[in-house]
Formats: sequence, structure tokens, C-alpha cells
Amino acid sequence: MMAKLRGMTKWIFYILIVAFLALMVFEWGADRTLLQPGQDTTVGMIGDTEISQQYFAQRFQRAYFNATGGQQNLTEQQQRMLRDQVWEGLIQEKIFGEQIEALDIQVTDDDIVNTFINNPPAEIRNAEMFQTNGVFDVELYKEALRTNASVPQLLLAEEQLREQLPFQKLNDLINASVIVTEQEIRDDFEASNFTASVEYLFVPSSSFREKIGEVSDNELQEYYNANKDDFKSVEKRNLNYIQLSALPTAEDSARIRTRAQKILDDLAAGSDFRLQSDQHTEDDVARTRGGDLGFFKRTDMVAPFSDAAFAADSGDVVGPVETRFGLHIIKVGGRKVENDEEMVQASHILLKFNASGATTDLAYNTASQFLETAKDDGFLSAADKLGVEMKQTQPFAESPSGLVPGIGNSKNIMIWAFDQSRGAFSKVTPVYDRSSGELASYVVAELADITPAGHQPFEDVKARCRRAVETEKRNALAREFADGLAAQVSGGTPFAQIAAGDATETVKSDTTASFKKFSSIPRIGLAPGINSAAFSLPVGEVAGPLKTNSGFYYIKVLERNEPDDTILETQRTSIRNRLYSQKVRNAATSWYTNLKEKTDIVDRRYNFFNL
Repeated sequence: MMAKLRGMTKWIFYILIVAFLALMVFEWGADRTLLQPGQDTTVGMIGDTEISQQYFAQRFQRAYFNATGGQQNLTEQQQRMLRDQVWEGLIQEKIFGEQIEALDIQVTDDDIVNTFINNPPAEIRNAEMFQTNGVFDVELYKEALRTNASVPQLLLAEEQLREQLPFQKLNDLINASVIVTEQEIRDDFEASNFTASVEYLFVPSSSFREKIGEVSDNELQEYYNANKDDFKSVEKRNLNYIQLSALPTAEDSARIRTRAQKILDDLAAGSDFRLQSDQHTEDDVARTRGGDLGFFKRTDMVAPFSDAAFAADSGDVVGPVETRFGLHIIKVGGRKVENDEEMVQASHILLKFNASGATTDLAYNTASQFLETAKDDGFLSAADKLGVEMKQTQPFAESPSGLVPGIGNSKNIMIWAFDQSRGAFSKVTPVYDRSSGELASYVVAELADITPAGHQPFEDVKARCRRAVETEKRNALAREFADGLAAQVSGGTPFAQIAAGDATETVKSDTTASFKKFSSIPRIGLAPGINSAAFSLPVGEVAGPLKTNSGFYYIKVLERNEPDDTILETQRTSIRNRLYSQKVRNAATSWYTNLKEKTDIVDRRYNFFNL
């Protein structure tokens, strides 16, 4: 199964795996704080496939080992970030498997043989037994195929190929629909190589702000009725909640400072810095090097750290130095100058300002007590009885980011809120700081209300309607004014002369610098109509009035650089290959996204894991 996942990401979704690999850390099993005795053990449904908590945990175990090789521990933040990959991998397996079955994609012995002979897998190319002087030896490999096809490397490679090739064939089918047209090649070439500049006469809509008069409520209502689809609203939820801080207290911080002083005292008494780092540092990266940070420039570190390190002499131990990361005890090593910039080598011991177990236990236990009381007495009564503040979120839409107004980032709360009915209580749910990844609080929520999807009420969007109607009126007046200039423009009156003769000082005239096809235009901005005219009109010709978001323009093409097609011929192959690669990635992503949207997915991981 894992080989199949590796195969499909390798052959089909390498554009997605770039994002996923950065998150490839998993947890061994369910979080103890979220498990409830006797609860349903279904993590979710993907189509008609039920995903059990036990199976999900097994996938975590294998993926965790694949990510670490059993040689390191992963932070809680890493584990939370990458739980989604396991879930996404299961969704991919389901969707890809169904498509392979529906398309009756088969792998024959001939497919295996052809791949082995003509395109041996990387595992084979890198196997020492098939290399000569560190280079893959084709003849040595072919001899092994002829004389001893049962070597373990070949047997393992065959098994992996049989799992990978269906996904490769599926990928080939997707790619077969991708073509790059001659027009696409030319458009790409022209976007990079064609330039133009224009002279323009501009009538800004903003000049008519004071001339549109009052907008009546009837006009606003008419606009709302005519454009009601612009005011669609998705389903929203809002919650009652309590949030109990699990951040370090003053006592916790004092404890960390005492611990730092004890380390300093031990170092002063002759203790080895590397030994102290191994025992105490909370910098997971530097720990593997005895706290060594290597050489760094002053600007490479946060200011307090750099100031202390660069002010000390070689061999000095300084600290504790406080930064946003915690307390640092720094041992300064060598110095050097590189590219005219001073550099220092230093090692450090990092102690983070984390809450003590007593602090987090108090927050969790209080939240648990509140939940039990709320089940009996109601949410508001429980808050009054226990003396905790009840808050309420603003109505919010479902979002993959998990950002819940007031509460912060919590995918658990987000998924729970859109999976429950009005009046439901959440479990005691940990919420983590977005930047540090550390535990910030425990939350208990009540689903207070559900706003169904529909249209936003007129009164809620009245201000938007007013802005839109006012814009329409300003544009109408600007268009009327611009139309009044048409005779002068068509008669050949210079733009600058027209602007100078405008007693209202409404009209503006200027020229642009050179700009590329399909790009933003200097002094004008993004204006596709003007850009298109600039590259289609003959030089010296005039067009307009052309509408933009800011008003109406007449333009005159001043110059245009159009490279000879011989340059296109030298770039044609590289442009085609680049566009093809882009379209292949887009086709795979679009194909998968479309199928995923059609797949009935029920996600109840929040019952078992911190997301």
C-alpha cells in the first residue's frame, strides 16, 4: 500500500507532493485527550470506504517511520501539520484506484519487461551490484537479467513496478489530452518579446464624484434585485465558547530562568558545554551538533542573540539572552571575515518558555469540569457557576485553514462545527499558537447557530450596493464626457492640446514607457483593452474611448517593437516544452480536484487527533 502511494505521487502528482513532502511527519496514534470510552472508531468515509481509527493509526506508524527512519522524534507541530497528508493520501488512493478500475488499466508481463529493459527504476540504477566505478553499467545489468533474474533487487523492483505502472498509465492517459497550439506558442513569445508605448487622453471617473447626486433607497433596492447572485452567502456557523489559557505563567517563566542559571553555574564549575547542550537544549536541529550553529553574520540571527555573540570574546559563555524563541546560553568560538563581513561561530543551549505540566493540567482539568457541568446545566450556566468567561464567535464559513474567529487556528473546531447540529458541545480541544506551534489554550465550544446558505439580506449589503450604484453613475458621466471629445480626437487634435483646452480640468494627457504584451501598463495599470489595442493598431492610429476600472481612455500607438519570426524559431522548442510541462501539471491537478469534489468525503478525524 505504501509503495502504491509512493508510486502515485511519483508518477502523477509531483506538483502536489512538493507541498506534501514539506509536511511529511506523522503521529503514532490517537491523542489521549480526544479519545472517549465507547465512541465510534470511524475516522471518516471516503466514498463508500470506511476509514477506521486503527487503520489510520497504522498508516501514521508506517509514514512516521518512513519520515524519520526511527532515528528522531517529531514535534507536535510537525505531527499536526502532516496529519492531513495521510488523509489526503487515502483520498488519492481511493480516487486513483477507482479510475484505474473504471478504465480497466492492466499491467502485463510485457509492460514489466519493457520497463526493465528500456527504463530500469532508480532503485536498480543505484544498486551497487549494477554499477561500475560508481556508474550504472547497462551491460552488467542486462547480464543479470539474462542469467539471474531472481536477485532480491530485481524481485523487489518488479513488485514495485507492478504497483506503480497502473498509475503511470493513468498519468499517460491524462497527459494524452494535453496539446500546445501554435497560437499559444506565439502568444507566449510575444508576451516576452513584444513591447509598445502609447500616448493617452484620460477621463477619470473619480472627477464626477460630486456630480452624481443622491442615490435613493429605491435605486439601491433595484440594484440588489438585479444583481442578487453577487450577494450569495455560504452556510455559516457561530459558536459559544470558553477558552482557558495554557500559556506559561510568571511562575513557569521564573522556573525556566532558574534552570538557565543552574546550567550557567555548572558550566562555570567546569561542565562540558556539549554535554549540557545534549541534556538541556530544546533546539532540535542544533542538538545533533552539540548546540553548534556554525559561522553566522550579525544579520543572520535575531538582534539580542547577535549583539551578545558579537560582543563576547572567543571562548566566552554568555547569557541567558532572551529572544522570542526563549532563553539562550551562548558559547562563542572562532571569528573570521568573509566578503568584508565579520562572522562568528557559536554554540547555544535553548530553553523555551513553555508552560509547566501543572499549568496545562489546570487549564485542561478546568475545561473538562466545565464541559461536564455544561452538559447538565447548559453552557451559560456552567460559565457563571465556574466563573469563566463565555464568548461568542462571529458567524464564519467553512475554511480549510481552520481559522475560527476569536479562537484562532483549530481545524478540530472548524471540522466539528460543520459536522454537528445546533446545540452540540465540542470535546475539550487544544489550540496551538500559529507561529510557534506551542499549546496556547484549551477550548470548549457550543454550536450556537447555523446560518443556511442563501443570499445576504439587503440591509447587510446596502453599503456595497450604494458603492456599486455610485460607481455606475460616475462611469456613465465619464463616458458621456469622453464621448464629447470624440470629434476633436478623430479630427487629429493632439491629446495634449485637448487636455490643455479643457476648462473643467477633467482630462489628463500623458505618454507611457514601453510595456510588454499582456502586462501592466506604466501610469495606467492593468487594462487588457488598452493593452490589446496597443498591440493590434497600426503605429500612429487612435482608439477609444476604452473603459478601464478608473475611467475612459483614448490612446495613440507611439511605437511598437515586433521581433522577427526568426527569433521565434530559435525559441519555439523551449517554449513548447515549457508550456507543455505547465499544462501537464495543470491537467493533473484539475483532473484530481474535479474528481475529489465529486467524491463524498466525511472527515471526523477531530474525534481522535489534534489537527
